[in-house]
Amino acid sequence: MHIKNFRELATTPERTAALKMLDAAIDACNAEQILDDKIIVEGNTLRVGDETVNLNFFEKIIVVGAGKAAGMMAAAVESKLGKRINDGVVIGVTPKSLKRINLIKGTHPLPSATNQRGAKAIAKLIANGGTNTLVICLISGGGSVLMADPHASQSSAQKTVQALLKSGANIQEINTVRKHLYALAGGNLAAKAYPSRVLSLILSDVVGDDPSFVASGPTVFDETTVGQAKRILKKYHVAAAGLRETPKEQHRFNRANNVMLLTNKNAVDAMVDTAKELGLEATVLDTHIQGEAREVSAMLVAKAPQEAGSVLIAAGETTVKVTGKGKGGRNQELAAAAMAALSTQKNIALASMGTDGIDHSDAAGAIVDEKSLDAVHKKKLDVGKALEDNDTFTFFKKLGKHQIMTGPTGTNVADVMIVVRGPLKRR
Repeated sequence: MHIKNFRELATTPERTAALKMLDAAIDACNAEQILDDKIIVEGNTLRVGDETVNLNFFEKIIVVGAGKAAGMMAAAVESKLGKRINDGVVIGVTPKSLKRINLIKGTHPLPSATNQRGAKAIAKLIANGGTNTLVICLISGGGSVLMADPHASQSSAQKTVQALLKSGANIQEINTVRKHLYALAGGNLAAKAYPSRVLSLILSDVVGDDPSFVASGPTVFDETTVGQAKRILKKYHVAAAGLRETPKEQHRFNRANNVMLLTNKNAVDAMVDTAKELGLEATVLDTHIQGEAREVSAMLVAKAPQEAGSVLIAAGETTVKVTGKGKGGRNQELAAAAMAALSTQKNIALASMGTDGIDHSDAAGAIVDEKSLDAVHKKKLDVGKALEDNDTFTFFKKLGKHQIMTGPTGTNVADVMIVVRGPLKRR
């Protein structure tokens, strides 16, 4: 069970069903298992997805990468290629025992000197390759921050990214800026590795699953321009220094292949399958949910199923325009915003959770139901004030029995949301 406080939260059949489906979503996105299944080595032939690599052509194999799933991905690659790996550096957030790849534990959601050192180590490692070098790049959500080596100072880059994160900008806008802010983003890693062969294995946390935006696309040719990045900054009244154009020499990407191995569809499919196992009727609303968290919350409640034993499932990534100084992320904000509307209904539960287990706090998200607002009043808490202050983590911590706690999951396919309608029988 990935949800550590499952028993504490499972106070109603509706909550129990929702939590089981959320847990299945995390389980289906186990990065190490996904790569173990997808990477096939037979003799000197490596196959991943539609890509086939003859290992006889290469004298050196290097493994690099970054993201919240980097450690688990690296472990799977090591188990498949073993002593064929000559060297490697990956930057992640969770520890993992590796023998041939150096795993650097970086910081997230803000970059740091540690992340920068890791990025420079990757750049140095890939710099001296040739046509007989294979670079396997492991990319997952969070890689933009974990592999952040800014063109300008670290402090100025932090200010820019923090301001964008608070502005309500979506991930495509934020990562467009990051592409031009960081030295390995926006195709720079592949361009710097050329003429080495680059095989990039990608786990997507980005709505739409465009590989050029996952971790700001370090191995994908970048269609955006520095001018677009500047217009985004102007739109949100954010200043930035050190923006540079991304590499536009197409030939530097001729030996780079990008393979998408995991998206939020894996999580949604697992939730649907679990719903069926529980005897429930599941409807998938959308896997590309975007928009302000409170607005998405209202939409989910409005579209809540009315038939007993029905489930509404959605996935994507919302945004929050931060005006307060509190703690908490978009998933807890979404759940808190739903409380008032749910209080007028019966036998219903709504939950929103980050599959990485980190909703800008120690909580992965939150689950609420029709009784949540009563609990708020009994404890004399103020949900409106919590939303105004963007302090939903503190609010839910005081409320109790609402925060979903998983710890870092070692994967990331953005957020999953669910609404369950009862009455259901307790199982």
